[in-house]
Amino acid sequence: MAKKTEEKIEDNQEFEDFRVGDAIYRTKISQMHKDRKPYKVPNPRELLAFIPGTIIEINVKKGDQVKKGEIMMLLEAMKMKNHVKAPFDGIVKNIYVKVGQIVSKNYKMIELK
Repeated sequence: MAKKTEEKIEDNQEFEDFRVGDAIYRTKISQMHKDRKPYKVPNPRELLAFIPGTIIEINVKKGDQVKKGEIMMLLEAMKMKNHVKAPFDGIVKNIYVKVGQIVSKNYKMIELK
């Protein structure tokens, strides 16, 4: 059995070493990689736009109780009407959009509690 040794992984501005099993690989780090936003765990209580589009109908208001699967709004994107459904039973805490508003991908539309 081979003896494993701990090696210091180098880190500099142009290259980064990383380990996969017993092999060490070196890769060049691009500016795009350096400038990227760190991953953030999504909040399950916030409903985000899954595609850019226009809000064409809102069926709930702040304080309403919703059941899982209930259609809360319609988001029109690429000539299709997408139903935005409640992912679980809850209460509408806040609505961040209005009818006619254009939203980008990942725009926070509704928050549930």
